[in-house]
Amino acid sequence: MAFKFEGEGTHNILVAQLEIENEETFHMKNLYKLIYNWLSEEGFADVYGGDYPEVFYLERILGSGSKEHRIWWRCLRTPEKSQYYRYFLKIDYMTLNMKAIEVMHQGHKMKTDRGDVIIRIWAYLQLDYTKRWRSSPFMMRFDKLFRNRIYKAQIEAYKVDLYKTSYRLQNVIKQYLKLKTLYEMPKPFHPEKGL
Repeated sequence: MAFKFEGEGTHNILVAQLEIENEETFHMKNLYKLIYNWLSEEGFADVYGGDYPEVFYLERILGSGSKEHRIWWRCLRTPEKSQYYRYFLKIDYMTLNMKAIEVMHQGHKMKTDRGDVIIRIWAYLQLDYTKRWRSSPFMMRFDKLFRNRIYKAQIEAYKVDLYKTSYRLQNVIKQYLKLKTLYEMPKPFHPEKGL
């Protein structure tokens, strides 16, 4: 099944737009795995039904030996097996001036990375994602009424849930990178910065 995102509108509601930036020493591969594992644990899946949400990967090696990355992930989660509501996450990674380095940690040399990483997250609540209401001329007449009156409380509840979910993801990433978070997080399973 081909996935197509139609952009923001009445049936694709932008709930949260987040950005995390860090210019420090961290392990890129472990950050990548951390986000992938978190998405899997939360029930998010690839938009095309595969195992991995990556739809674009670009790695460019510059003359100085540093690397740049552009990585796009697109993933979905259908809360409570709903036929009407769905969560859609767009996650874009951009790294600049990444270099492999070695650091001393607890008396051992470890390989890690140093550079700038920017992670942007857009969280959308999709309504009528199967287009059942929009494909029927009869049901299309009632779509707006149902969204504005009957489903309004449910829509607001799903928006709050998706908002909290996207901020939990942001806090997991910030905790890994040892950045300041909005609230205290429990001790992570993965060590901070991959060390």
